[in-house]
Amino acid sequence: MKYKINISQQNAIIFLLISCIILSFILYGLYKFKHSIIYRELFESKPNLIPDIQCVIARYNEDTDWFNDYPFNKFDMICYNKGPKLPENCFTENCKVVNLNNVGRCDHTYLYHIIKNYDNLAPVTIFLPASCMDSHKKQFTFNVIKHVLETKTTVLLGGILNNVRDDLYNFTLDNWQATNQKNIDINPESQLEKSPIRPFGKWYDANFGPELKVKIFCFYGIIAVAKEHIIQHPIEKYERLIKYVNNSSNPEAGHYMERSWGAIFYPYPESCIYNAGTLEILKVALENIKKYL
Repeated sequence: MKYKINISQQNAIIFLLISCIILSFILYGLYKFKHSIIYRELFESKPNLIPDIQCVIARYNEDTDWFNDYPFNKFDMICYNKGPKLPENCFTENCKVVNLNNVGRCDHTYLYHIIKNYDNLAPVTIFLPASCMDSHKKQFTFNVIKHVLETKTTVLLGGILNNVRDDLYNFTLDNWQATNQKNIDINPESQLEKSPIRPFGKWYDANFGPELKVKIFCFYGIIAVAKEHIIQHPIEKYERLIKYVNNSSNPEAGHYMERSWGAIFYPYPESCIYNAGTLEILKVALENIKKYL
C-alpha cells in the first residue's frame, strides 16, 4: 500500500528544507565574517590604535601620566618596569607592564624585548626611555614618532659623524648619573661598571668589526626599528650583546650601545637616517655638562 503525504506534511517538509538552506547561508556568512578584516578590527584588534607600530618603554621611576596622552595612547605599548613594582595593565587597555630586575638601563630593556619577541615583533617598534617626556627630550621624541608615522620603517635620529667607530674610538666613561630627577631620588649612583672591553673603538671592533662604517650616533636611547632590520640578524647576536649589560644597574657598555644602534641594526636604507642638527647636539652636550657643574 502506497503511503500518501498530505498537504500539511508537504508544507512541513518544504519549511524544513527552506530552514536548512537559510541556516546554511547564515552559518556560511558567519564563517566569512569571522575571517574578514571587519571582524578582526571589531573583535580582535584594540580599537582606535595605530596599526603595525608598537612602543616599548624602559621605565625606572619616571612619571607615567604621559602614557595616556596623544599620540602614545594610540599605540600598543609594553612598559618594562625596573623600579617600584606596578601591576600589569595598570595604565590603559593598550599598555602591558612587565617587571624586570634593575640592570642595564634602557639598552638592556630593548635587547630583552627583541630576544623575548624575536619571532613576534611588531612591523615597527619605537623604543623609548620613560624619561622621553623630560623637557630636553620631548621634542626629539615627537620628531622620531613623526618620521615613523610618515615612513612606517626604521628611524635613527641623531648626530651625523664621518665614522662612529673612528670618531669615538677612544671614548670611555667612568661616571654617569641619570638625568631624570625622580630616578636620581631613589638611585643617585654615578659610578659605572667598566666595560670588559674598552675603549669604545675596541668594543666596537669586537662586536661589529672595524670594516663596518656607520655615521649615525643616536641620542637619548630614542630609536625606532623595523622588524626586517632586526631579524636580518640572528637572535644570537642580541643574546651576545645583552651580556654586556646584564649584571649592573649602571654599565659603561650601555653608553657604547647608545652610540652603536646604527651599527647593531645595519644595513638599512640611507633614508632611515635623520640629522638632528647642531642645536640638538648642543643640547645633549649641555645636559651632560650640567651634571658636573
